[in-house]
This record gives sequence, C-alpha cells and structure tokens, in this order.
Amino acid sequence: MMCARLLLPKSKTSHGRLYQASENAFNTILHGYERSLGWVLKHQPFTLMVTLATMAATIFLYAKVPKGFFPQQDAGRLTGSIQADQDTSFQAMQKKLAAFVDTVMRDPDVESANGFLGGGTVNAGRMFISLKPRSERKASADQIIARLRGKLAHVAGATLVLQPVQDVRIGGRPSAAQYQYTLQGDNSDELLEWAPKVLQRLRKLPELTDVNSDQQNKGLQASLVIDRATASRLGITPQMIDDTSTTPSASGRSRRCTPS
Repeated sequence: MMCARLLLPKSKTSHGRLYQASENAFNTILHGYERSLGWVLKHQPFTLMVTLATMAATIFLYAKVPKGFFPQQDAGRLTGSIQADQDTSFQAMQKKLAAFVDTVMRDPDVESANGFLGGGTVNAGRMFISLKPRSERKASADQIIARLRGKLAHVAGATLVLQPVQDVRIGGRPSAAQYQYTLQGDNSDELLEWAPKVLQRLRKLPELTDVNSDQQNKGLQASLVIDRATASRLGITPQMIDDTSTTPSASGRSRRCTPS
C-alpha cells in the first residue's frame, strides 16, 4: 500500500545524466555477459576442455613456480656471519677474517668487503659485502653466494655463511641464516643431547644449505684450586696466578683456567 502511494510509475521517473550514463554502461556489460554465456552454452565440450586445461596448468605452475614468504631480493649487498671453533683466540680469528675477506674480494662481481670480530663471543664475527651494480655483473646475489660457498669452505676452523640483504626482514633476532628454528626444553641435558642430532639431520636434507647452530658448549675450560695459604706465604697474589694461567698455546688458541 505504501509503495502504491510513494513509488512513481516508470514512465514518470526521471534521472540525471550521471545515472543515465552508469545505467547505459551496466546494460552494455549485461548484454555482453548474455552473449558470452550463450556462446559457452552452445560450445559445452570446448568449454569443459578449457576448464580442465586451466586446472592442469594451475597444478603445474604450483609445483614449478618458486614460492616463499617474501621474494628473494637482490639489493647489491651481502651480509655474512663468521663462526669459528669455540676455543679459537682473538689473534687466530683475525687471520681467519683476513682469509675470508681475501677470498671474497677475489670474486669478479664483488666491489668491496669488510668485517669485524666480536659481538658477544670471541669466536664470532660479521662481514659486509658490496656487489657491483647489477648492470655490470652477470650473476645475481644468490648465484654469487653459491659460487663463493665452495671457496670459503677452505678456511679451516671457521665457517662464513652469506645471505643477501633484504629491505623487508622478518625475525626475532639476528642469525647466521635466512630462516631460524629454535629448540626449547625444560631439561638442559636433553636439550644439549638433541640439538646436535637435529642439526645433523637437517644438514642431510638436500633442500637446505649452510645449516648451522649458535649452541656454544664445547669450549675448553679448566678449574684451578689455589692453595691460598701457601701462595700468601710465598708472596703470590690471586691476580698473579690469574695472569699466569691465561697463556696462548702454540696453535694460536688461548686456554683459560678459572681460579677458585
């Protein structure tokens, strides 16, 4: 009843130019859809073949196209993490860092490389590498890393893991690899037992490279018990014993005895 009183007949309804233009465009789309739908209904076998071919192409592309959380970016810069044996001294780390820098600088696509030691532990370091402009080099950042991986393996007692610098980076903390996997446990003995096993199993996977661990529990350590009464009688202070017990070995590694 309200519609009969309020709505106007179609013949008496008037609209503006914007409405007329949009209505004409909608009618054009509607007529085009009607014609295409009529063509599809007249050629059903062909339409079914196109549908099956689309499904097969989708499955093929899903399997072949590289996938990732973010596309790998070539920004012309590489960053590297150096991890040496846990009983390596600072002097030995300097030689290993120089060897890594020299090896990287020999690559024809590398423009500059520098590094520093430290950052929490003596046996660790970082490297920063600048590549030549993309127009001046034939290899991408990932190809350069793959090319350097075998050459860097010749530095004994240390490992350098390289990865391209990304503008958008996801991660809770800095690491020596693009992806991180954290093991946690309430029992430290079980954690120390299973962490190396998981590491060795991951290294056997052909899809993974540069698998490493930041577990630091194999450094050399010895406890020295001081006879304080005898030391005092001989005029030897604990500081003198501490200075004497920290001596570099012939291999360049330092052996530290903790007095108690």
